[in-house]
Amino acid sequence: MPLNRNSIVEDTYAEGFRSIFAEFLITARDRTWLDHCCHAVTGHASSTILCDSEAGVAQMLDGVSPGQETPDGRVGAVIQVHVPRFRKDRQGHLEKVLLARISQNVLTCPTARCFNRLQSEPYFKLGRKVAFFGDGHQFRAERFGSKGWVIPTMGGEFYLTRRFGFSDGVMGGNLWFMARSEAASLDAAERAVAAVQQCPDSVLCFPGGVAASASKAGSRYSFLIASTYAEYCPTLVEKL
Repeated sequence: MPLNRNSIVEDTYAEGFRSIFAEFLITARDRTWLDHCCHAVTGHASSTILCDSEAGVAQMLDGVSPGQETPDGRVGAVIQVHVPRFRKDRQGHLEKVLLARISQNVLTCPTARCFNRLQSEPYFKLGRKVAFFGDGHQFRAERFGSKGWVIPTMGGEFYLTRRFGFSDGVMGGNLWFMARSEAASLDAAERAVAAVQQCPDSVLCFPGGVAASASKAGSRYSFLIASTYAEYCPTLVEKL
């Protein structure tokens, strides 16, 4: 599909595989602390080749505008966390990932709160597990229109909902940018990122939403499940 005389889109193979994912909302006092929390909870989650999950920010909410309301009226961010569906332990693994990321990166962020966004059967009783940090002083309460747990902290209280659901999703990398220079390809990639960021149900997991290289399945080394796509590396053109 020609876009202009210098660019062509080839509608060909796209990598996509099934996932299960959780979606939750983080709110905070202001955008500064919300950003800190988002960076922490989605950290080291670019690829399940060697990360426990793939995670990112699906949408930023101002908390008050129509369609952007949050339960407590504060600024918020919708977070998605995906794990591959082909894992036999996918549900148990996703719960462990959520427990670690929420307890270590949301609970620890000043002024943050955490709300489930997906209703499902079965579900994870995640709130109760995170609440053990309260060391017996935690308690159940209904706040902000949902049932949750309240954990006393040195900053006041941390609130999160009791149950966290999950659903089916899709993971994968689907756009390759072939260009005459790194600068040209990166410019195209940055424009693609800006377009995807307008889609509220999508997350971009790699740094800046862009992977520096595609990877192929397998390797000449038995301990690697993926490796560089040598056939497309410009510095290997003469060698290969």
